[in-house]
Amino acid sequence: MMANSTQVIVEPHSNSKHSIKMIIRYSIQEITPYINWLYFFHAWDMNGKPKEAKQALRADAEALLKEWEGHYFHTCNIRFISG
Repeated sequence: MMANSTQVIVEPHSNSKHSIKMIIRYSIQEITPYINWLYFFHAWDMNGKPKEAKQALRADAEALLKEWEGHYFHTCNIRFISG
């Protein structure tokens, strides 16, 4: 994993004085270990397929994720509202 590559920005939300907007920015490499491949296989209709087919699909997906690394960052916007 890349050290210190996650960025967290907290700022007041412009629409309300009682809310905070938090932006979390992270690299693909940081979240790849947390991918639940069972859901991935289900989305690609791989249930019941041979293990070799699943391994090949996962290898292709991991290669694509590595190709995207450094080119794309993903952002998660969270808004907290109080009182």
